[in-house]
Amino acid sequence: MTKLLKKLDQAAKAQGGWVDLDLTDPEQYAFYVAEMGGAEFLENNCPSLYRLIKQTRETVSVQDMGLNNTDPQDTFYIEAVTDDKKVPQKISSNVNNVNKESKITKTVLRYLETRPAVAIVTTMRDAVTGEQVKSYPVVYTDTKDIDCVLTGDFSRLAGKQQRKFQVSSTVTEVRESNGLAALSPKYVATTTYTVDDVVDIVQDYQVLAPVSKNTAHQQVKISYDRDVQLPDYDYRYYNGPVTDPQGKKHISVLLPVAIKVTVHEAYRIDTLDYDSGYRLYLDYPKGGMCHCLVDIHDLQPKISSSEKGNNNVLTLSMPDNWKNMLDFDQLENAASTNLNIYGEFHIVVQNNAGSLSLVISLSMKSSPDAVEGPCDKKVLPIFMQWGCMHKDTLIMLEDASLKKVCEIALGDKVLSYDGFAYPVTNIVTGPEEKLYQITTDRGKTVRLSSTHTVFLADGPLPAKDLRSGQTVLTVNGHEKILSVAIIDYHDQVYNLDFAQETAIYGDGFVIGDMQMQQTIRQPMLKERKRSPETMALIQELQRLSKLKGEGQ
Repeated sequence: MTKLLKKLDQAAKAQGGWVDLDLTDPEQYAFYVAEMGGAEFLENNCPSLYRLIKQTRETVSVQDMGLNNTDPQDTFYIEAVTDDKKVPQKISSNVNNVNKESKITKTVLRYLETRPAVAIVTTMRDAVTGEQVKSYPVVYTDTKDIDCVLTGDFSRLAGKQQRKFQVSSTVTEVRESNGLAALSPKYVATTTYTVDDVVDIVQDYQVLAPVSKNTAHQQVKISYDRDVQLPDYDYRYYNGPVTDPQGKKHISVLLPVAIKVTVHEAYRIDTLDYDSGYRLYLDYPKGGMCHCLVDIHDLQPKISSSEKGNNNVLTLSMPDNWKNMLDFDQLENAASTNLNIYGEFHIVVQNNAGSLSLVISLSMKSSPDAVEGPCDKKVLPIFMQWGCMHKDTLIMLEDASLKKVCEIALGDKVLSYDGFAYPVTNIVTGPEEKLYQITTDRGKTVRLSSTHTVFLADGPLPAKDLRSGQTVLTVNGHEKILSVAIIDYHDQVYNLDFAQETAIYGDGFVIGDMQMQQTIRQPMLKERKRSPETMALIQELQRLSKLKGEGQ
């Protein structure tokens, strides 16, 4: 490693793994240009980008540009940044399978605000010779959530002896202010790896919880403060939302998480890697994360032996109480109550011969891009249930007669807005402190929980988003909302479920059933407008990624 890289490494590790590059420094400028492909490459293929890089060089500092100020909720880290004193995390390699793709490292960026473009160039070098093995460029546009994984066929690196490799990254953020684009380059500290094959280490990895008890479920269903006549939830807790002195509603996160890993008999499991910690969180539908805040030192993993191995099985059960609260207001406004769950745990594995100590990462992920692997499991998202109707809400049945929702029974046929009648397949009940009372200009009134769906002339909305003057659908046609009020209730509320998502009549209003309430529509996102200079930079960064990638 050169003196400059060592200097950048020390500065980056001192502040959490990354540091802003100062392009006014000749050495750092030369390093950054080389990482981006070199001056000739940039001048020929990315003239706008190269011009902005040179312009940034003339700026006194990144701080003076006002570009290094991140939002307190922004998260920026590189996975597997380890202590140099340890033998760090593995790279998968298999000399018998030259086509095997291995995961090297992952850069994770979580911004509160969307970035026009972010370019990440990850470089792998031989730790001894300094020889560049691979350079991997990736560009993301109009994004605030990035998981950049460096993969490749590294089986050719395996030899008779272990070899170490160092991986570092440069991150280029494109910012925009007052119609002008600017760059904010950063350097990510090196991570050292030892070649090994995870398949030869991990024999089995299971996620024991959260899991669905019903194979037909597409989510893990959590019932918070709700009862059902035909239980279809996987876990049930009595912890409804609470209101703080400022009027904000929160709900405690209660959710079981448990994993079990078995390594081959040639290895043994020492313990969790307490230095690396763990990550476990839920994604809000509209952005942001809710982390499990249980102290890793309070976790008590159980280590046991298999029939052939010795201390080669680890079972970890997290406490159900995450010691954190979900922002209930965000959930009420969500497009869906599906919350993606992410987890990463690290264990220390020792070769029985005593020649190698490894930190193995085990992950679980429910997002659509999740993939299965020896140490990676794709799990179901989390589905939470809440919200219902006043117990005296009159429901229209198949014959147009009316029946209080609290008196509805399983199998009763309820008239739907589409003119058909559908039998009730389940009834959900639970307590509620306050309800929204909606009154029309023709005297109709319905009382619902804040998240219950009401149909307007132009589509459904939750009750809490309704306003005076809007037009709602009723059994008698269109009517204007005269008033929306929040009233005290402190009683049981009810909701009905059917075999399919159904709009029904409640107190003369067209309202949603349980399924529809859990999938409240989200307003269309406004199209983002970018300046011509920013669009040119985005296109050139994409071209850089393609050309530089093809050159490897």
